[in-house]
Amino acid sequence: MRAFFVAVCLALSVPAAVSLAAGPGKPESPAKAESAAKAKSSAKGPRGPRGKTGARGYTGYAGAAGAAGATGATGAPGISAIRRVTGASLTLLSGQYGGAPNATCPAGYTSIGTGFSAGGVGIVGHVINYTYFVGGFFDNPSSITIQVYVQATCAALPAGASISSKTRSSEVATYLADVAAATKNAEAAGLKPAR
Repeated sequence: MRAFFVAVCLALSVPAAVSLAAGPGKPESPAKAESAAKAKSSAKGPRGPRGKTGARGYTGYAGAAGAAGATGATGAPGISAIRRVTGASLTLLSGQYGGAPNATCPAGYTSIGTGFSAGGVGIVGHVINYTYFVGGFFDNPSSITIQVYVQATCAALPAGASISSKTRSSEVATYLADVAAATKNAEAAGLKPAR
C-alpha cells in the first residue's frame, strides 16, 4: 500500500516537471506568463495631445514688508540766502526807447528770477536773466513820459562756487546782441533813443 501511494505521488508530480521543461510550442510556466503580461502592459504608446491650460489659481497673500533701506547720502545744500536787486530807473519820453540800467547781483550770488516795471503803458522789448544780472529793453509809444526799470532776484551760490569770467563775458555779449536787435526793431517802428 505504501509503495502504491509513493507511485501515485510521483505520477502526479511528473506533469509539473514536464511543464517546467517544456520547449517551443509547449505551455509556459505561470511565472513566465505573468512576467510577459507585465512587460506587455508596461509598453508605452505614442504621446497624446497636450491638454488645455487650467484656470488661474488664487492670488496668494501679500508677503511681509521688507526691512527699511539704508539712509541715503546727504543732498547738496539748498539756497542759503536770497537778495532782491533793483536797477536804476530810465526815463522814456513819448516816442523813445531804451535799455534800462541792469540789475546786477552782488558777488557770490546768481540771478534766479526777474522783474520789471514798464510805467504802466510802456512796451517791453525783453527782460532777460543773464546768469548774474538782469537786463531789459522798453519802448514808449504813449503820449506821456514814463519810468522803467528791471529787477533781479539773486540767490547765494554754494560755498566755494563762483561764476567764471568766461560765463560773464559770454552773457555780456549775449546781452549786447539782444539790445542791438531790440534797437533795430524800435527804430524801424519810428521811435527815438532815450537821451
